[in-house]
Amino acid sequence: MKKNTSIFIQNYSSDLVIKKFYCNQRETYKLSNDCFISILLISSNKIITNVLITGDIIWFSEKCVKKIRNFISKDLSLGIEYIVLSASHTHGTPNPEVTILNPSYSKDFDEHVTKEILQCFKKAKKISKKKVEIEFKRVLNSNFSVNRRRAALSFKGGISYKMQNLPNFKKKIDEFIDLIDFVNTKTKKIEATIIKVNCHPVASPKKIIGGDYIGYLKKRLLSRTPHLFFLQGFCGDIRPKMIKLDRSFKDFFINLLIGKRFRKPNNYDANNIANNIADHIIKMPRVKINTKIRNIRKSLKSFYYLKLKNGDTLKKKLDITIWNWQKVIFVFLNGEILSGYNIFDFKGAVVICIGYTNGMIGYLPTKEDIIKGGYEVDKSRINFQIKDKISKENERKIKDKIDALISESFLP
Repeated sequence: MKKNTSIFIQNYSSDLVIKKFYCNQRETYKLSNDCFISILLISSNKIITNVLITGDIIWFSEKCVKKIRNFISKDLSLGIEYIVLSASHTHGTPNPEVTILNPSYSKDFDEHVTKEILQCFKKAKKISKKKVEIEFKRVLNSNFSVNRRRAALSFKGGISYKMQNLPNFKKKIDEFIDLIDFVNTKTKKIEATIIKVNCHPVASPKKIIGGDYIGYLKKRLLSRTPHLFFLQGFCGDIRPKMIKLDRSFKDFFINLLIGKRFRKPNNYDANNIANNIADHIIKMPRVKINTKIRNIRKSLKSFYYLKLKNGDTLKKKLDITIWNWQKVIFVFLNGEILSGYNIFDFKGAVVICIGYTNGMIGYLPTKEDIIKGGYEVDKSRINFQIKDKISKENERKIKDKIDALISESFLP
């Protein structure tokens, strides 16, 4: 592509109205905030080069991803690597993937999501293209999330020392908030924003449906940007920093034995986390990178077949999609990726790592995580119908494949 090409966008959003999928349930569910499907069409010199579809849902089904990618690819004569469906991993929605055992599968929800995406895409295409400049900022915020994997004494099934769901303040995580603003060249106003954070949306109590902190964040930032496209980072082992306070002798004794624990969420946590993130975006107290994106280069896609410990190959494929915007590179993976896979830069370019895109294969642990075990390595396999542990050899091969794809995306 030519240098400094003109960039245009079109976008459209639709409320999923998820409460109608809970109205026939025996239990009572309360809606905290709405969930949306949003479409962003990005054009270079008025030719659509990238399609970003975001959904405030737990994940997209493989069936939905295949249908949407094929339809848009044919409609726009665009390779499927240029089309990405990115879920927020919000837990307050039904499960649209038939092969995942929990939450309960909802065929109606899957079909509803697919229908809404197609309608949003068709409406977005009809909207006039707006010429924009793309501004990227990376802001540091270390106050709202924490790693959730830590080894400690366990008294279940006998006394042992094992990996548990406990706050790990020492383990390095992705503490960056990445922002991509699309600024109208005429009005100088922000038309749309892509935001990537790294934190499980599990801040709402049980029986609360909706967008979790992501829904509150969109409302809080409405005056800054009318259209927010939320991307969830590699947060397979990252959750909100909600720590239990020691109030009794029992609490102090348990703390002495195993250390700090997580508390149950309350009705205010999701809103508080959203406010925390929003304040850092609005006030920009610790900006690490501030640059403009002037060129959109090529996108690439590849599959990797995960090896299991018993020698078998996982039936579902790891979908690796790379978007190269010259100064900023997106890495999209279809799994609950643990933080050890994070890449922050590549030969002078910023790298944004996003999970929960283009379907869901399950947790992807690093070699270190596999050795230490725990829920993400062992127990979660039942839910995702993975018959054995992920092999330790996968990490190096996956990272090498990602590096090779990024390098290839810079070639003419």
